[in-house]
Amino acid sequence: MGAFFHGVGMFFRAIDDPKGAAASKPSMSGGAKAMHQSRTLEGQTLDVSLPADPAEQDKGCVPDSWVLMRRDADGTLAEVARGVADYAFDGDALVYSDGRRIFRLRDGRKEKLCQGTFLSRVAVLED
Repeated sequence: MGAFFHGVGMFFRAIDDPKGAAASKPSMSGGAKAMHQSRTLEGQTLDVSLPADPAEQDKGCVPDSWVLMRRDADGTLAEVARGVADYAFDGDALVYSDGRRIFRLRDGRKEKLCQGTFLSRVAVLED
């Protein structure tokens, strides 16, 4: 009787995953395809895999077209940062993420707070 239920379970798994469970398992053979990772943010698919080129590894995964702007007192717009996924305020400092790193911007000085694989949201908590 147990074999029957096992077979029924396999049948429903096959219906739920028509390509088969083996196709959805990650590749352990290495190579570029195995290391490729993507995430969706605001409806856009972002490549969050770490670039092979060391010069590109210190760059965010959010496109430069995502620009954080501020409106000055006289009504003019000024660019604050490019490639911004999310931001929050920490007192008089701006804290923002470029998808891989979180920065604090205070008095024109930018400080990297942390780095990760995919940091899409920022929240600042008060003590």
